[in-house]
Amino acid sequence: MIAKTLSMDEDERLARAFIGPNFIGVDRAMQYFPHQLTEKEKGVFKKFPVREATVPVRRKTHFLVPDFGFSILEMRRYLNRELIWFGKRAGTEEFLSVRANPRWVLIRAEANSRSCNKTWLDQNETLLIAEYVPDARTLINAALLVYLTIGVRIISNVAVRCADTTKDGGHVFATFDINGICVDSCPDSVKLPTLGIAACQ
Repeated sequence: MIAKTLSMDEDERLARAFIGPNFIGVDRAMQYFPHQLTEKEKGVFKKFPVREATVPVRRKTHFLVPDFGFSILEMRRYLNRELIWFGKRAGTEEFLSVRANPRWVLIRAEANSRSCNKTWLDQNETLLIAEYVPDARTLINAALLVYLTIGVRIISNVAVRCADTTKDGGHVFATFDINGICVDSCPDSVKLPTLGIAACQ
């Protein structure tokens, strides 16, 4: 539940105290995704939802990042194309060109260990009440911004499934290793120790 919404100045101060070094501000993000914010978008980023009850947990396990709504293909054009590469199941899929509305995203840095080695349906059972599975676009935006601004690779321990599906019905997954962010998919019945599920709040 959203506890309060603050003005931009106090909002950013509180955000930094709230999430610590895992907070990435709009100005820092725009260094890598040059973008002229509309008045509506400025309004979106002036509002920050504060959920104080779970601060200790999220400060250690999550990152708070701005999401300008760019598609995966747009992000790839902005940056070194080698940072994002596609597996044979995902390279021509429609989800790669989907855009979204700008917003703040609070994302788990790594998959909950309880979600690994489970089917897609069973992985969903491991989500906390306040969590949801993000689409690949949201996940990749966060992974790129964290890496570019802080030098940390999230989703690097195991691959994580996302909300998108490919034409064959399998859910998309992504992981960030030394070769970049790999985006692919696999059948929902697949269970691997190195495959968990992505989660946002």
